[in-house]
Amino acid sequence: MNTPINFSSLASLADEQPGTLMGCIRMAWPHIRAARDRKVTLKVIHKRLNDAGIPISYKLLAAYVARLQHETPEHDGRAVQSAA
Repeated sequence: MNTPINFSSLASLADEQPGTLMGCIRMAWPHIRAARDRKVTLKVIHKRLNDAGIPISYKLLAAYVARLQHETPEHDGRAVQSAA
């Protein structure tokens, strides 16, 4: 490529807020996962997310948490080692 590339608009992406609830939950996922590892209930996490300005229903949060746990099984405490 001979044309110079302007990365300034891409750099600002990291500072933007997610546009979807799932995006918000993905952004908060390391904190949610750490809380779940410490046996914090989903009810408490749900309240904290709502207090933080993330208007998500408990049912939808539970579905998103299940999906994210499925995507990252090594962090959910139930990973199964494959038989060799």
